[in-house]
Amino acid sequence: MRTGLTVDFRNREILRDDAEEGAIPLFYSQHIKNGEVQFPIQKAHEYVVTDQKSLMQDNRNYLFVKRFTAKEERRRLQCGVYLSKKYPQYKKISTQNKINFVDGLITEMSECLVYGLYVIFNSTLYDEYYRILNGSTQVNSTEINAMPVPDLESIQEMGRTLMKSKDMSESNCNMILEGYCG
Repeated sequence: MRTGLTVDFRNREILRDDAEEGAIPLFYSQHIKNGEVQFPIQKAHEYVVTDQKSLMQDNRNYLFVKRFTAKEERRRLQCGVYLSKKYPQYKKISTQNKINFVDGLITEMSECLVYGLYVIFNSTLYDEYYRILNGSTQVNSTEINAMPVPDLESIQEMGRTLMKSKDMSESNCNMILEGYCG
């Protein structure tokens, strides 16, 4: 897991409200809705125009995770599946630094792997485990990276099960995770 690349208030000159020539999407935590990433949502500054490689990432499959949640919110880990195939018009995207993202780093993650990671992060077990590790409302990528996870094949199988069920709910994720780790 890594932290989003673009600090919007430090890069005001590259922010755009509308798509224009050379603009790429800038994803915020507000784009994460019901387990999926939705874009555009008619939010201010949804696009950036930049040549800075440090602010761009390849348009490939990711799991986005909100970095900040309110104390009152029931869950600390709130995530959404981002699939590059939904946005074929972009070679690059950017992520605002109030979200974290999980990527394959070297190779693109398969859809079933992204959905499998969603099962893990959307489960009650992992949310409660994370709350034990960290009492703050900020989701820290270093702590997430230190959390134990099942083996790669099990994660992919969980993803396949979730994709077949088409039910992104926490209870379904709990049931799937329990079937592989319980």
